[in-house]
Amino acid sequence: MRFDQEANSFNQSRRNANLGFDTRLWKFRGNLRATWAGTRLLSVAGTGANAARREYLDDRLMFDCGLEFTATNRLTVFFNGRNITNEPQRTYVNRPDLSLRTAKFGATWALGVRAIF
Repeated sequence: MRFDQEANSFNQSRRNANLGFDTRLWKFRGNLRATWAGTRLLSVAGTGANAARREYLDDRLMFDCGLEFTATNRLTVFFNGRNITNEPQRTYVNRPDLSLRTAKFGATWALGVRAIF
């Protein structure tokens, strides 16, 4: 498999997928979403000893979730989570087995109230 064919444009993947599930029960609404982004080319070294160096961002699968409670027609309480499984962002050089960096950013959580005035 040639990785150049999978990610031949800078910071863009040819292969991405999204899947979501939403449900509603009484005054509650919930969702679960999955997002997969394929391998992306980040940089290419042009001269010297690193002339053949290509840096890639590895594919990644992230999950998001949300829950809402509609108290009235004008007031909603919500709770959202992004990257709830704390999927790392991994960078490699030329081949997936030549790991360069692995970064974990953690999950992002939000709790709030939405009101219509």
